[in-house]
Amino acid sequence: MGILITILIIAALVGGIWWNRQNAKKAMEGVSFVVPYPPSAVAAAVERAHNQGAMAALRGTFGGMSVSSLGPSGFATNSKMGDSGEIAISRDPAGSLVTARALELYVGVPPKQLNHSGGIWGLSVNISHGIYRMLGITPGSAKVKRWQNGLEGRVNKAIAKATS
Repeated sequence: MGILITILIIAALVGGIWWNRQNAKKAMEGVSFVVPYPPSAVAAAVERAHNQGAMAALRGTFGGMSVSSLGPSGFATNSKMGDSGEIAISRDPAGSLVTARALELYVGVPPKQLNHSGGIWGLSVNISHGIYRMLGITPGSAKVKRWQNGLEGRVNKAIAKATS
């Protein structure tokens, strides 16, 4: 019975690491979609959706992702975890091509947990951080991937609000 439990634990760990790497790969690849509006309108919609209004403030506070402008057609994204990315808007024959991707994903135990430096708890956090780094575990990759996948809906909603 003990051997079976050990095998199941190892299988769960391997499956979790595989799932995390798949999420990280998809977050680094990012998403692309076409919006039938000019790049300036799409950039304004991204700005409105993430930096203006009460819903944008709530989304930024609880969602953990912040968006800041880099120019007329580019945005930087950052998470509370330490992940960073970009949103690029370019002209397309059908309107605008929006591409969002992660540039860097934080590897290791979440930074909030690393503040515990004393006693047995601090030792266990540091050991866990070392294991995460050794295995390349990116704890925020799934959240970044979900945020990227929801970007098209948020942009379309902001454009629909602006045009109505």
